[in-house]
Amino acid sequence: MARCADRRGADRGAPRSVATGGIRLTAGPALTMRQPTAAYNGTTSVDFLKNTLGVNPTIFPNSQTLYQGVISGQVDAAFLDTAIVLAEAKASNGNLKVVGQYATGEKYGAIYPKGSANEDAFNTGIESMLKDGTLEGLSKTYLGPAFGGDPNDVPVWTVQ
Repeated sequence: MARCADRRGADRGAPRSVATGGIRLTAGPALTMRQPTAAYNGTTSVDFLKNTLGVNPTIFPNSQTLYQGVISGQVDAAFLDTAIVLAEAKASNGNLKVVGQYATGEKYGAIYPKGSANEDAFNTGIESMLKDGTLEGLSKTYLGPAFGGDPNDVPVWTVQ
């Protein structure tokens, strides 16, 4: 398995599941790329919006101000990881919803102490759960209820 070290000296296992950019917008009409969009500073959503979708997003300093930008009407859509925006939409009492996501090619992975004797066991276990569908089942059973929806059930949009 491939391994990469992060700058704090931790080891990360090989990438596992795809992270996607979730779209959170006020309940209402369909989204077009002519509407004001936003991301928060330092996230890969900024580059995705600029370089892949070709829009000039409003950049907020953190997630809290990003959410407030949508709620206050400064922007119509906010881009961030789908699981994160699902949780925010759930907490909004119906004022916000996740209407779609883009496959960005990003991946998540396990992180553990540098030089861990358990690295091979972690990688083998995660790979096994990916192959046999266990991770997908856990997502539906636990992430869906916690986030207000399973990230795998959010429609994936393509760039045209």
